[in-house]
Amino acid sequence: MKIDGSDVRRVSTGTGKTTCGFFQPGTKRVLFASTHADPEAAAKQKAELDFRASGKQRRSSWDYDATMDIYSYNQDGTGLVNPTNSPGHDAEGAVSPDGQQLVLAPLRRPFP
Repeated sequence: MKIDGSDVRRVSTGTGKTTCGFFQPGTKRVLFASTHADPEAAAKQKAELDFRASGKQRRSSWDYDATMDIYSYNQDGTGLVNPTNSPGHDAEGAVSPDGQQLVLAPLRRPFP
């Protein structure tokens, strides 16, 4: 979005969980983590929204979702790529200043 708050655009797909956004240095790309490729993402999202609409509450928690992957997208909404594409929780991504290396915090463990 522009500094005045106009021209707001979603970077993620709008489905599933999304976290850990990072502007890639020297490019017009954004790095983020998402579960949108999970075949059950839409159903899980609907269940969460229904839970919240019910007025019920739960304690804050962080799930290490096995379908969380790193994605990169142009700021104009084009060019979605998945540089990790591997089983396990991939999040907390950042790109080195020279753009040559991806740093992330993967969690590789058996998931149910």
